[in-house]
Amino acid sequence: MDSKAVCEQETQTTDARDQNGKKAATGKTEEIELMGIENVAAEITEETEQNTDDKTVNVDIIGTDELNIDGKRLEYDEDEITKHESWTYNKFWLIMFAIFCASFVTAFVIGMVYGRRCDDCDEAKNETFLHTIYDNAAVTSDAALCSTVGKDMLLKDGNAVDAAIATLFCTGLLNCHSMGIGGGHFMLIYNRRTENVEVIDAREEAPAAATYDMFINESRSSFEGGLAIAVPGELEGMWTAFQRYGSLKWADLIQPSIDLAENGFEVGEALARAIERYEDTILEDPDLSNVFAKDGEVLKEGDICVMPELGKTLRLIAEEGGLDFYTGKLAKEIIKDIEEKGSIITLDDLKSYRSKRKQPLSVTVRNLTLYSPPPPASGAVISFIFNILEGYNFTEDSIITDQESILTYHRIVESFKHAFAHRSELGDEDYVDISDLVADMTSKEYAESIRQLINDSTTYDVYHYYDVVKDAGTGSGGTSHISILDQYGNAVSVTSTINTYFGSKVLGRRTGIIFNNEMDDFSTPNQTNHYGVPPSEANFIEPGKRPLSSMNPLIFLNHTKDATLTIGRSGGTRITTSTALSAINVLWFGDNLGDGIMRPRVHHQLVPDEAGHEPEFNETIVEGLRQKNHVTSTYSRTSSVVQGIQLVEDKVHAYCDDRKDGIADGY
Repeated sequence: MDSKAVCEQETQTTDARDQNGKKAATGKTEEIELMGIENVAAEITEETEQNTDDKTVNVDIIGTDELNIDGKRLEYDEDEITKHESWTYNKFWLIMFAIFCASFVTAFVIGMVYGRRCDDCDEAKNETFLHTIYDNAAVTSDAALCSTVGKDMLLKDGNAVDAAIATLFCTGLLNCHSMGIGGGHFMLIYNRRTENVEVIDAREEAPAAATYDMFINESRSSFEGGLAIAVPGELEGMWTAFQRYGSLKWADLIQPSIDLAENGFEVGEALARAIERYEDTILEDPDLSNVFAKDGEVLKEGDICVMPELGKTLRLIAEEGGLDFYTGKLAKEIIKDIEEKGSIITLDDLKSYRSKRKQPLSVTVRNLTLYSPPPPASGAVISFIFNILEGYNFTEDSIITDQESILTYHRIVESFKHAFAHRSELGDEDYVDISDLVADMTSKEYAESIRQLINDSTTYDVYHYYDVVKDAGTGSGGTSHISILDQYGNAVSVTSTINTYFGSKVLGRRTGIIFNNEMDDFSTPNQTNHYGVPPSEANFIEPGKRPLSSMNPLIFLNHTKDATLTIGRSGGTRITTSTALSAINVLWFGDNLGDGIMRPRVHHQLVPDEAGHEPEFNETIVEGLRQKNHVTSTYSRTSSVVQGIQLVEDKVHAYCDDRKDGIADGY
């Protein structure tokens, strides 16, 4: 890609999806409204009327039969046809018409019974979803403005890491219910020059005073309040990435977010939805209501949200660097904020926190290499899913009819169940010996042995072929994902979280930081967590340990070492399955990026033993799964949000999931 090339944005489909129903026209600076077929017809008519002074008007109709032969009209004289010839002619065509009708009816009946084409298999209302194509680089995030902030860093000749950091700071404001500097992340970085992929594990960790039984009979405390807070890793991870790869000034990456915090930003749909959901909690808490309410009423979509204390905190971080959060003046203010809410985190906990640089997991997926983060992230889980399903050699034909689709999605759901059964034994690899398990989950041979256990006719009770069902996965409902491909071919895939909406519900009155509730992502003996998940010994609390996470940012490299697909998502336990499905749709089922991300989804996490699906998912397929003994249920469409970037013939395709209010940007 030419880093100096002029941006030429193209639209690939006819569905208007961006915030104003408009997209930039190729090679032009003005915007045009996308038109329906009626508008196009009217425009053709208008053009024809304008050309009536010409002798001829030529109209080409694409996709119809020719109306002439070599430019000459087909003419004949009816009087020259004899009665005998006419009768013979008509009799012949009557017989042919009867044969055609009989054949058509027979084929129609057979097709309806045995092979009805799945025209609306997994697409709501047969929609085609618009993705944007750029010449050089793109940023996708959960907030449209933040994608632009990231793109602006690229235009200043910054790289993917610069853009990622700026976008993370921004999204931590506009979607502060989901992520921010009070949380943590997993960042996957691809350096195109060295062809090296690196993971930065900035997951939150348990404080030194934490114990494995601290939440027995105190489950609410793991979810809300000071005890729920784990030591944040977000800022240390960003600082580490900047020290290794950053090319712009640190303060410049934060300044857009400082301006937004101090001057205010418009409340988007996602934040408004979260505020409404926790309206009572916000109004009852002085610190939360100071930010998210006005005159006794919570903020609504379109209202202006101002976060002056957080703006001051960001200014301090811009001036002093990322480590001030852990060792400087800011660290002391943080401890004051959370101590008064009952936290057991100390200054020593902050000082001792370090993000961890790790080697990614890698598996081959046909002609691509898939890179993902190791435990406590869920890269091993999604690698296992791909390894199992690769043996079925899925193609576009695998979902061409309802019957084919039922079998295909049954196999996909079964792979999910197997993957989550194995996930129950995962944990922080620095505390639990899981090397053999991870080796199995990334092995083609082991995946083949598991695939042999899948019965195409039925599913089973969980105990039929899963030895011990423990932790079926923890969730991060308040999560956010960012994908970036820069003008140099570098890529960043990063998923960040404070766990559930508004984390621990603790907003520091001095710092303005919303703190996570990641202690709920650990397991407690004989006790389910907030998501109804059974306990797992591998995920019990220990001082300094990091809880198991569903987050799994992905990067796919092709044989020429280009980042051909950079993708990830937010949304709790559905992170793993939705990311897998979106990638499968694009890589195996032949979808363009927008359609692949927007295809309605199915999910299974083993416990509870339900095949969940979005409301728009094809009911015929759902019924087919029931016939194979799956218990089905419906879940909210907004609970899983994917951001993706695909490199196609040196063009950068970018799409932000319509399930949230993000929009891609690039040049």
